[in-house]
Amino acid sequence: LDGDPAILEAAPDMWSLPQIAIYSHYACVGMVNGLLSQTLLPYCLYVVHGQPNTCATVSTFVNLPWGFKLAYGMLSDAVPICGLHRKPYMVLGWGMLWGGALL
Repeated sequence: LDGDPAILEAAPDMWSLPQIAIYSHYACVGMVNGLLSQTLLPYCLYVVHGQPNTCATVSTFVNLPWGFKLAYGMLSDAVPICGLHRKPYMVLGWGMLWGGALL
């Protein structure tokens, strides 16, 4: 396998702009999910004075979309938008995130 030209030609350039965009996407998803999860519970408990079980339920609902990640992946593979499989779904997801944040 070492030095096989067929494998070397098929390997993507890990520092190309599309690859860096994917890394950035996952870094932003991690930051949004982490920050939202870590700040929501204290906000619910100490600012809104919510009941602990209610605040735990809110935290569960925030993390619920991660449970459907496999279904989202299969949907994007089966139903391309404008001939693209991943990019429109990522843009749609980020648009929904920003729209929800502005409300």
